[in-house]
Amino acid sequence: MRLPELALLALAGCGGSVCGNGQIESGEQCDDGNTADGDGCSATCRAEATIDTFLHWEFVTDEYPGFTGETCQGVNVSTVQLTLTGPKPMTKSGACSDGQVKLSSLPAGTYRVDGAAFDPAGTTVTRGLSSKSFTVAGASQDVYLDFSYADLVRPYTGTYYFKTRWGGAASCATASPPVVKERVRLERGGAPLGGMTGDGVPLDGSSTGPCRDFNDTSQFANGLAWGPASITITGEDGAGTVLYHQTLDTFVGAGIANPTAEIDVASIAPDAGVADAPIPFPDAGGSD
Repeated sequence: MRLPELALLALAGCGGSVCGNGQIESGEQCDDGNTADGDGCSATCRAEATIDTFLHWEFVTDEYPGFTGETCQGVNVSTVQLTLTGPKPMTKSGACSDGQVKLSSLPAGTYRVDGAAFDPAGTTVTRGLSSKSFTVAGASQDVYLDFSYADLVRPYTGTYYFKTRWGGAASCATASPPVVKERVRLERGGAPLGGMTGDGVPLDGSSTGPCRDFNDTSQFANGLAWGPASITITGEDGAGTVLYHQTLDTFVGAGIANPTAEIDVASIAPDAGVADAPIPFPDAGGSD
């Protein structure tokens, strides 16, 4: 028998309380079988707040302008596995919908967490590219691991939502100058994604549709290949003269629960009486 065990037995035999023996005795508020601080029961067997690390997971969050992240359902992830290296290595798994796991009383030091995501059949849907380093230093904290777009292996499809302002104006009619028609091109790598909006406007920029006010329901297009893209929108008058034009980077999310891109289309109204040159849409396959 080791000396610490003999000491515990001797103290117990003399009728004194022994902190760390797993039994709550006279003068103790708790006894969790150890004398470590930070785990809810202090080294002197007094109740204390635990030092917790909450490891959260997200998918493609804030990686692209205006896109606030994928859902578990959108990327078909059922389970997330987190592998921790550092002073106390471990592996923890949780349901994707939980969004986090809680680790209590990690020893102080620097850690790294690597993530893997699995579909309902248990097949991995990630390449192992997503990791995060963090430090445990005596206080509870939240750590966020973001699974990047490049880490997800599958070719998802999804719905893209967008709304437009015209030079800051929320109404087509009150914009200065007013907008009657709008034209949309959504592309990746210079090639249009195909498809059309719910109003029947093609997404290759080949023809126009009626202008939609910002406060109307979102415009949308279904069944698009997910991933980074660029969108070009023009606003025209009734005669087809381009009055507004804007191109910006965007992201087509997976599934249907995606954020709405809010686009303020810049005015290209004539300057000093000289009209701007027309802005063509490349590969436009038709006309109004």
